Amino acid sequence: LKLNHHCIPALCCVCTNAKSKFILCILIDYYSYKIQYLLEYILESKGEITLLSTQELSERVNTSAAAVVRFAKKLGYKGFPELKVELAKDSDDEDDDFNEVIKASDSIDTMVKKAEVINLKAMSQTYRLMNMNHLKEAIDLISNCNNIYIFGVGASGLVAQDFQYKLSRIKRIAIYQKDSHTQLISAVNIEPNDIAIGISYSGETKEVNLALKKAKELGAKTIGITKFNNTLSKIVDISLHVPSEEKEI
Repeated sequence: LKLNHHCIPALCCVCTNAKSKFILCILIDYYSYKIQYLLEYILESKGEITLLSTQELSERVNTSAAAVVRFAKKLGYKGFPELKVELAKDSDDEDDDFNEVIKASDSIDTMVKKAEVINLKAMSQTYRLMNMNHLKEAIDLISNCNNIYIFGVGASGLVAQDFQYKLSRIKRIAIYQKDSHTQLISAVNIEPNDIAIGISYSGETKEVNLALKKAKELGAKTIGITKFNNTLSKIVDISLHVPSEEKEI
């Protein structure tokens, strides 16, 4: 299979947002058979690409997973998952409803595609928001403190409970109370060598913010897992941010 100049207009139609990046890649690797084959496969199977892993795509085009990753990075992405997000965005031009919430009228295929892209997008945005210095500080605190108090309500409470379980598997003493009022009571027992972690997407959950304020008053270091620019992020010593756009599914 060979790419010719007629592929460029077709490619532009397929990938509107990443058009210039793809054309640049063609100009650089025009005589690379494997790159040509990979590009042609993407052109012909764009909808399927977003559902494939790096390994699966490499097997389809008879190349290595590393070559697929290099291809994605050459286009300016951090890796293949980020490229898939971009391809999914371009697919939106063909399906105006793609960015909307999952609806009862959606087919199973559409639901799966929406769920995957929503999660890929959230992961990609989370990685971009990471402050490595804050992350290292948080890891040091969790590794060296006496006790870890975790606070979260509602859906964030489920995240807190799962985090407590994972910490217990690495032999860290983590305390989480399901009841929000009991959480506030436990906050009174925090000592300076402990840490408090508040989990709240909005950053405006009253019980979580009160608990983190109390922990700070008692001399404990505090960590917040939340979106940008809210009350919780202003209370805590270290903020670990998540994307500020929530999708319903």
